[in-house]
Amino acid sequence: MLAFVGQTYQTGADAWQLFATWAALALVWALAVRRDAFWAVWLLITGLALALWSGDALFSPLQTLLGGRSSRSLLTPVLWVAVFLLPLALPRLRLLREGAATAPLSWRLAALMALGAWCAYAVFGLLMRDQLWQYFFNGLLVLGAAALAWALRPRDFVVLGLSVLALNVVVVGGFARLLLDGARGDSAGVTLLLTLIAAVCVGTSGTWLYRLQREEGQA
Repeated sequence: MLAFVGQTYQTGADAWQLFATWAALALVWALAVRRDAFWAVWLLITGLALALWSGDALFSPLQTLLGGRSSRSLLTPVLWVAVFLLPLALPRLRLLREGAATAPLSWRLAALMALGAWCAYAVFGLLMRDQLWQYFFNGLLVLGAAALAWALRPRDFVVLGLSVLALNVVVVGGFARLLLDGARGDSAGVTLLLTLIAAVCVGTSGTWLYRLQREEGQA
């Protein structure tokens, strides 16, 4: 709200700059309070600043890897890695009160934002901008997030479930590109086949998550 009030009164700043300033000011409070919930709020503000900073990077063609606004389509996914990993670092940096070992609320929110951003970059890069490097780069980030969520103990099944869902989106997006390229006007057949692929992916991953959670609950 503060950011858009600033826009209304024509401060000359972009919305992302106002959100970034808000995040910088709120960081002082987050360091003082050292609560999971407050870190979650701070991550939300920071994530909004990052999303607004990336701006039109999803939609403008990549002209160079090192210049101008187009470079944000490469840099922004990397910055989302920092957002995704920060909640895991909070206990190790002693930035949580009373020796808390985890920051579940912060990590779940960070995972939701980061995975959503990676999926968007992957799908838009593949289907709308014809940039395979962007699809595979962001797909690898999603795969790495899923592997990390699976490897950590104790597992956070919310984060693991979000990671698997994001991985399904990336995989189905890849199949959609392949099927659309070879469709030759048979849109009904492509839609049916893509629906079956999506159902198999979601059903298989859901069954795997259920069994994994059940086994962990019995252990």
